[in-house]
Amino acid sequence: MRGDKPDLKKFAAMKGYDLGKYLHALLFDIGRKTAKIRYDFHDILSRLYADSFFKTIHEWGSAHKLMLTGHVMGEDCFSNSVPHAGHLLRPLSFFHIPGVDFVHGARRRWVDKLNGKNWHTIKEKLLATLAAGVIES
Repeated sequence: MRGDKPDLKKFAAMKGYDLGKYLHALLFDIGRKTAKIRYDFHDILSRLYADSFFKTIHEWGSAHKLMLTGHVMGEDCFSNSVPHAGHLLRPLSFFHIPGVDFVHGARRRWVDKLNGKNWHTIKEKLLATLAAGVIES
């Protein structure tokens, strides 16, 4: 964003079209193009967020012999992570010690996979987790 207007040049450079002509598709169904436009928007948003925030912190920490750890919000379900982090694994890829909240419940199966031997998308060898139990009603 620049002031009150979005800077769409990076979007156009990365996706090859002017999002300005399709901004209404982020809120309204415009037919066949709707899904692609929304996907492209969230793809670019999550890339820019991860690169400008988490990558910056990762690089600074690495240069100062500090490790970044923590978690992003909403990782208990992939669709919950979209408003908080976009694509969940993008920000986590910049963590020296990536973490996820482990909240016991119906949607935790994928977290089990990330916490175990299947954490293959992250190159680091350490993983932090916050384990908690909740009563579902």
